[in-house]
Amino acid sequence: MDSEKLFNMPVAGVYQAYLKKVERKGGSESDLVKVIGWLTGFDPKTLKKHVKDETTFRNFFNSAKLNPNAKLITGTICGVKIEEIQDPLMKKIRYMDKVVDELAKGRPMEKILRSVCKYGSTFEKLKYYFEMANYIIYFNQQWVGDHPAEWYVPRGPLSRAVVSEMKEAGVLVFAGGLEEEIEKAFGSDENGVLSGPITTSAEFLGGLTIINVATDDEAKMWGAKVGQACGWPQEIRKFKG
Repeated sequence: MDSEKLFNMPVAGVYQAYLKKVERKGGSESDLVKVIGWLTGFDPKTLKKHVKDETTFRNFFNSAKLNPNAKLITGTICGVKIEEIQDPLMKKIRYMDKVVDELAKGRPMEKILRSVCKYGSTFEKLKYYFEMANYIIYFNQQWVGDHPAEWYVPRGPLSRAVVSEMKEAGVLVFAGGLEEEIEKAFGSDENGVLSGPITTSAEFLGGLTIINVATDDEAKMWGAKVGQACGWPQEIRKFKG
């Protein structure tokens, strides 16, 4: 659709499409009003008036006070990466499309509203984000198997592509591999830090990916992508709580 034509369309028509999409997935209009209000600064009464008055997208966003954390909205919507959109008004419209899409997909509200960690230290930030996570995808080093050097060459780019896809989808919390030599590990017990590894088992952790998704099926889907990219098995488990 031509940009100017979209800018001069009434928000009302799209709002009704948003509502049907959210309700079809089990959501509510109050949730829709909440996420649009977060983005635009409109209270429920003002938002409903814009819908009733058939305000155009141009005037709608001219009247809005965009949330400063809207810049944290990334990923792909309508086949376009939001961070690559140059037109300011089009970017705001796609911000709204994206948060509504996340709502319909069951993403946790605190993630949709881009809650920012209030803690300062690196440890506290990690703790905050890990508490929001709900699935871990991981593998033991022994699951990798023995392969010739050339077998590993394409694995890095494939794995990084999956991580980038997770970032764009807004589900990635953390991803990384661990030092392969367990002898370099060190641990701790009730007496303090130990000089070497604690594990005495034949297997030990090799790498992990932590994601925040709404369902087991989504976690399995991402686990399959990680496994296919890496070329070795992955296990998927849900955090407690």
